[in-house]
Amino acid sequence: RPVLGVGAGDSVSEPEHEAFGIPFAPAVERIAILEEAVGALRSLFAGEPWPGGTHLPPIAGPLLPRGHPELWVGGRSAALIAAAARAADAWNGWAMEADDFEAAAGELGRLADGRPVVPTWGGIALVGADGGDLERLREERRAKGLSMEVWQGSALDLRAFADRLAGAGCAWLIVLPVGGDDPIDVVAEALRG
Repeated sequence: RPVLGVGAGDSVSEPEHEAFGIPFAPAVERIAILEEAVGALRSLFAGEPWPGGTHLPPIAGPLLPRGHPELWVGGRSAALIAAAARAADAWNGWAMEADDFEAAAGELGRLADGRPVVPTWGGIALVGADGGDLERLREERRAKGLSMEVWQGSALDLRAFADRLAGAGCAWLIVLPVGGDDPIDVVAEALRG
């Protein structure tokens, strides 16, 4: 089943906006546009026109073929989580630590007030087969001048992290593995076990 993920952007998105000549609105406005866009997508995928709103003009549509992809909203701010609770089918807590994800997933459920919104996690991960392999991968990454702001741990750490997220209701764990020759194999083995 298709998934359509959308986000409001963050400071990393600002250069993209500049490159395409798109104004980079304040976060509160970007989140309002995002929430309205989810409503517009729902209408258009259902074969109905979007009548227009505060931020998006009317769109005749429909999108073809008609369908009902899951609409995911990604981000970490309280305002974005609230928007996901109101409008999305799922929320993605990109690169969140387990404690923060648990708290955010709880808040998502409270704000959704019975409406089903699935919590998911996604992020870039540096995963070593064991502690020694992880340290080797860290050194390689540092030597290349790459950001160390990625999830890091051994295969056992990743398994424990995944279990903890699942305990908070996480239905999808989307991992972009980096480092090493075949990082996907280490991640796959950790998550199978």
